[in-house]
Amino acid sequence: HADVGNSYDALGTLYQEEGDLAKAEQFLKRALEVREKALGPVHDAVAESASNLASLYIRLGDFDQARRLVMRAVNVDKRVHGQDHPLYASSLDRLGLLLQTMSD
Repeated sequence: HADVGNSYDALGTLYQEEGDLAKAEQFLKRALEVREKALGPVHDAVAESASNLASLYIRLGDFDQARRLVMRAVNVDKRVHGQDHPLYASSLDRLGLLLQTMSD
């Protein structure tokens, strides 16, 4: 159910903020799985989960995983909202920052 995915996402974000990155990864991965199963692959909540998990991987230095997830969020936001929407622009900004970090 989507509400379970929301709870997993909130817990993952909380654990990340508290520095327990292993638990954060578990919950954020599960949130993405549950949300995708409950809502389908093209949904705002799926893009949000992908972005949250990407943030964790950036923090862990796993830029390849982060890039894959940010690209997923970009693609979902584009399909859901279109190219003129602020969420799509925000996703593109996140991708640009990640690519800049990877090139440093």
